[in-house]
Amino acid sequence: MKNWEPLTCAYFAGLFDGEGCFNIRIHRPSKKPDSSHYMCRICITNTSLPMIEWVMENFGGNFHKRTRNPKCKDVYHWSISGPPMVNVLHAIYPYLRAKRPHADIMIRFRSTFDPKRTSRMEIPEDVKQIRSECIQALHNLNHRGSSIPCPLSPSALR
Repeated sequence: MKNWEPLTCAYFAGLFDGEGCFNIRIHRPSKKPDSSHYMCRICITNTSLPMIEWVMENFGGNFHKRTRNPKCKDVYHWSISGPPMVNVLHAIYPYLRAKRPHADIMIRFRSTFDPKRTSRMEIPEDVKQIRSECIQALHNLNHRGSSIPCPLSPSALR
C-alpha cells in the first residue's frame, strides 16, 4: 500500500465527502445470465480538470471527459477499483465524515473478493449473501432523502 501524506489524504477525503460516489453493480451477461460478476468502484465527477488531474497524480485510477451540452462545461469523471481502491479508502478513512458509512460498506464488500478465484468459479452462497447485504445497505444510504448521521456533534463544527 502506498504511503500518502496525511494532509493529502485529508484534502482528498474532503473532496470525496462532497463530490465522491460509491458504486457497486452486478453485471449479468445476456447470453450467460448465470455467470454474473460484481464490480465496485469509487468515483468523482467534476468540471475542474486541474482537480481531477491532482486526484490522478496522487491516487491513480483513470479518468475521462464527457461533453454533454455545448452550452455547459465539460465534465471529468475519475474512478478507481479493485485493490487500489481499497488502499485509497483505507488512506482517507480517518478523514471521511459524511461518507464514512459508505466506505465501511465498500471495504466489507471488497473483502469478499478472493484473488485466487476465477470468473468461471461459482461464488459461495455466504459470499453472495454478504454482497447482497452490502449492495442493499449502500442503496439505502444513497436513497434520495436519506440522512446520514454526521459523526461530529454540532458543537464540534463551531
